[in-house]
Amino acid sequence: MKELQLKYGCNPNQKPSKIYMADGSDLPIQVLSGRPGYINFLDAFNGWQLVRDLKKATGLPAATSFKHVSPAGASIGLPLNETLAKIYWVDDMDWKNFSPLACAYARARGADRMSSFGDFISLSDVCDKDTAMLIKREVSDGVIAPGYTEEALEILKQKKKGNYNVIQIDENYVPEPLEHKQVFLDTLDRPMKALAADVTAALEQAYPDRKWYLHVARIYRDARRLHGNGPYKENLWFTLRCDSSRGPEIPAFYFEITPHNYSYGMGFYWAKANTMACFRRAIDADPLPLTALAERLNAQDTFVLTGQDYARAKGDPGALLRPWYNKRVLDLSCVREHDDLLFSPALTDALVRGFGFLLPYYDYLEAVTRREDA
Repeated sequence: MKELQLKYGCNPNQKPSKIYMADGSDLPIQVLSGRPGYINFLDAFNGWQLVRDLKKATGLPAATSFKHVSPAGASIGLPLNETLAKIYWVDDMDWKNFSPLACAYARARGADRMSSFGDFISLSDVCDKDTAMLIKREVSDGVIAPGYTEEALEILKQKKKGNYNVIQIDENYVPEPLEHKQVFLDTLDRPMKALAADVTAALEQAYPDRKWYLHVARIYRDARRLHGNGPYKENLWFTLRCDSSRGPEIPAFYFEITPHNYSYGMGFYWAKANTMACFRRAIDADPLPLTALAERLNAQDTFVLTGQDYARAKGDPGALLRPWYNKRVLDLSCVREHDDLLFSPALTDALVRGFGFLLPYYDYLEAVTRREDA
């Protein structure tokens, strides 16, 4: 079998979805019951690698309980005693005669029963009747194993009215040592790196007296720090600086793409309070250089001054410089919806022109960070 249609992708709205081997070979799995989805297979394949390695390291049958691509529990087939049988909630079964594989799953499932609720099970050995009987009574999404006895398969096929996911994997299958999210690589990662390289090369040619330092990064919005703002999102970006010896405290040119838009410009990713204090002192000492830059910015319509303002104004150097003076952090940015330019070769030229326009602003801010009182 070359490919398998999935129930859906990461989410129910992602249909149709399928899995296949990148080299065109046969899949190393068979679905004996049910219709797994994408997350099911992530759990299954990751769990299978874990129990395979446990079996190889210990010589004992191994089992793991996976939930959301993380092991909630994993164990090997050591016998149970009465205390463990109670802890693992199998004291009402014939636990003294459990097979080693059944003992392994009882231990893995019982390690954290709350996290294991609705798990995907991975077994290192052929699933036997004892293990199937134990699985039958648990709330679970599916199981993967190198094989199933006839009795075990019949038991598992009765689960969820015949919709329980039962996957058989070729025990000789060895996955690639490095995992790739191929769609991400083909549609985002490689094109972003190519764009960054093209822009860097063009800037080096246009400004041969400068050294450009490139960094391409993917940042995740951490789901643990959302405070009710919805699911985490993924952004991809690159930055360019003319100094490699200092980090985010100095300004940078950037290009960033999000699920909703893309942007490019120049500014501080993170500026220390003292840096912005030096910025204000530079304005106080001689406002004319920034005045000329502010007037130049106001005369065009590509970039706008953005950044968080102080809650309480730090001073008032006049209407023109007031928005600059009272920034906690600042950048000059152009934000666009996903449009034809994003997918056009002309994007490189647009970024190079934009960064060229912003170069005097970069030099001004970078000089501020080098002040003796910075």
